[in-house]
Amino acid sequence: MKLSVCLIVKNEQAVLARCLACAQKFADEIVVADTGSADETAAIARAFTPHVFSFAWRDDFSAARNYAFSCAHGDYLMWLDADDVIEDGEAEKIVALKARLASADTFMLRYRSGGLFYYRERIVRNCENAVWQGRVHEAIVPFGRISYEDITITHCKKNTGMGTRNLDIYRKMQAEGAPFSARDEFYFARELFYHAAYGEAAARFEEFLARPDGWAENKISASEHLADCYLALGEKERAKRTLLNGPLFAPPRAELLCKLGGLAAEEGDWRRAVFYYRTCLLCERDETSGGFFTPDCYGFLPYIGLCVCYFRLGDEKKAEEYNALAGKCKPDDPAYLYNVRYFRSLHAGKKE
Repeated sequence: MKLSVCLIVKNEQAVLARCLACAQKFADEIVVADTGSADETAAIARAFTPHVFSFAWRDDFSAARNYAFSCAHGDYLMWLDADDVIEDGEAEKIVALKARLASADTFMLRYRSGGLFYYRERIVRNCENAVWQGRVHEAIVPFGRISYEDITITHCKKNTGMGTRNLDIYRKMQAEGAPFSARDEFYFARELFYHAAYGEAAARFEEFLARPDGWAENKISASEHLADCYLALGEKERAKRTLLNGPLFAPPRAELLCKLGGLAAEEGDWRRAVFYYRTCLLCERDETSGGFFTPDCYGFLPYIGLCVCYFRLGDEKKAEEYNALAGKCKPDDPAYLYNVRYFRSLHAGKKE
């Protein structure tokens, strides 16, 4: 079975060689569709593969990705972004996976972006079902036999600036009167949030949450972002109610409970904060659900929060115990290390 790795690119000279050097370790074919670069992107791509094509950009990511797929000849198709990185150990796992590609039609690989982890449909059988949908935040609906793999792709941006490209496309759709799917509605609201248009973002999130066809995992994320919108707008009580509504869509999630714990701690309501942080530790993390997960919310952050809460409640012993648990999660974290030094100073003072 042959594996084609496909990319769409534009002005990616700063990161493209890094990505293609990773892809070379496992790809039988690399296909690059350039959507109008004005830098050395195309030349860099040609140093790695003869399969470099031009595609006229038309504000539609799916159209570009489907074109790249159409140029590929492999039995299976894998997509990458130019700022993705595959560490050596993960590349070795992909090499091993190639020996059993025929066992499934869609392979879900873990995607790490900043502090978030989630699964994406990363490798698919080259067939009529391998079709991208959505002008922005495009996706392939997983099809056939689906396999979740312990393989991680890391999104590693060099340019962290927030451009308006995605938001502009949604604005164009809005002006055209184009229909918005539930997924479009969610991501449009999220783009508005990222661009600090909190009032408009809140309205769009509310519309999305009211839709019966919205995906539960997106509704959980929408609840978190909507709460952040209300906090930015100075409406703390509405933010709290939004977070508390999260379990209406799916089992309680630590991301929402962590925010509630933090809000209670800000108000000095330490016992309520303890309840929320302790409940975080009861939440199960199902990475295969497809949702966005922040791993720290399922261990480190609740432990640090409980350390602070119990210290404020006068229980130094329990506070130190929870800080030790936080240290097991992230032994080099500055917050944990600061607490270690602080507790040591307390013990030294008592001995004197």
